[in-house]
Amino acid sequence: MSEWGVVMMVSERGFSLIETLQGTALFAIAAAAISSLLVTTIQANTHATHMTAAASFAQRKIEELHATPVAALAAGEDSSDESGVAYARTWTVNPGPSGGSREVAVTVQWIGHGNHVVTLKSIVAR
Repeated sequence: MSEWGVVMMVSERGFSLIETLQGTALFAIAAAAISSLLVTTIQANTHATHMTAAASFAQRKIEELHATPVAALAAGEDSSDESGVAYARTWTVNPGPSGGSREVAVTVQWIGHGNHVVTLKSIVAR
């Protein structure tokens, strides 16, 4: 029977406790690294979404200013709340490169993990 027991022990396959603990530790390290990467990716995606919304908000004002006669252009400000984020928009009107033109600058600001600003500039002429 002792021979049978030895043969039985040699032919059994499996993982030891040490191997299992090593595998678990390696998995935990990899999971921690991936979760950190996931958080960073989510934050970057959120920032990109806010940047796109702010640029779109500024672009709408630029298009509105282009449709306004040059003589009627004036500086101003307004705000918008899109997707739960408050955007403040200001625009300035300055003399352009030629007598009948104006340089307009539209700035959109919002707060989310710090202050953020998007500025678009354009020349309006008729």
